[in-house]
Amino acid sequence: MWLGKTTPSRTLPPGSYPVDQLFDMLPPYAPQLFTAEVSGGTPPALDVVASRVFEVPVADRPHQLAANGDLDDTTRCGRELPFPGLSPTDARAGLKAVWNLLCRNRGGSFEYIAHRLRGSGPNPHRTLVINGRYGFGPQGVGFHALMFSPDELKGNQIMGWAPWTRTQAETIFMYAIEQRRARQRANARGELMAGTHFTLEHGFGWEGQYYFYDWVMLGERPVLTVLDSRHASPQYLPPNRWFPDDEWMVRPAFLVVGKRAHNLAGSGYVALWLDTATFEPLWTAFYTDAGIVQSFTGLTLKWSAAYQRHVMLGESTVELAVDGVPVGGTVFEAPFCSILHYPERHVDASAFSGQHLGTTDFVWGVRPAGCE
Repeated sequence: MWLGKTTPSRTLPPGSYPVDQLFDMLPPYAPQLFTAEVSGGTPPALDVVASRVFEVPVADRPHQLAANGDLDDTTRCGRELPFPGLSPTDARAGLKAVWNLLCRNRGGSFEYIAHRLRGSGPNPHRTLVINGRYGFGPQGVGFHALMFSPDELKGNQIMGWAPWTRTQAETIFMYAIEQRRARQRANARGELMAGTHFTLEHGFGWEGQYYFYDWVMLGERPVLTVLDSRHASPQYLPPNRWFPDDEWMVRPAFLVVGKRAHNLAGSGYVALWLDTATFEPLWTAFYTDAGIVQSFTGLTLKWSAAYQRHVMLGESTVELAVDGVPVGGTVFEAPFCSILHYPERHVDASAFSGQHLGTTDFVWGVRPAGCE
């Protein structure tokens, strides 16, 4: 069911195409959501541009997986692909693809300053404004978010640390300003956050410890995606604002599916469409244990030549009812200029110890002048 109507690669010259002519180059569920974007009886048109090569950092030596799935050396995770040139026929190809996803270059640590989580669809939820930071180190990855609005949530925070190895557990702490204390969350990955349609696993396409799921690669297929936005801030098609109004590329993608293997997994299954060269998660679908789709996610990415990486400007998630009807959606939006990189910042678990929430003043970056 995840492959849908797999189509062989076909020539798609640059141009503007009615979206209903492109359904065979979109993942399942995207066509039915695009159909809801029809305005005045006319389906939206997508501007398709020529694909191109993106030179991302890759490992300069072969890597190996341990029997338990751990990567042999995580020193460069967050900076380069450990398994470049991956093929669907390689042993443990699905797990290797997920390690490429987790370790792909993020330009070191980075911050999103005052980004928005805005409701989408016919009954959008309220807009939230948040600071967020991610840090990648040789032992793991950390995240931290600080809420600015709405007023009743201002000052609330969440912080977590996910070690690269199976033997160390993830920690997630929440801090509520009215309670003035941090508390650890035992299992929060499947819970919707702050009235949005995002869970923790929706972050940046998919985030989590690799062993939460058993991963298999089902094959390769071409898909349409926004891999180098023409905009400085994400723009979306009316009326529901679920999909980017942008330049689309046809990219080969590995379809990798994970089945729940740990009680901390947020879903029964996760399907990832990973770019075969960069391993960016172009599309993601989340399913129940019974295989019923729960939500569907697509990213808007922009290439940063300075850091040799794709920066996420937007992420659109649509929650679906059991019958596949959209319930509502959330869109992550960040101007390109508001994303700050810290390539040399040292990161370890102590930098993301949630026990310090509410007792430590964290220093955040500042948007450059003129950044809207």
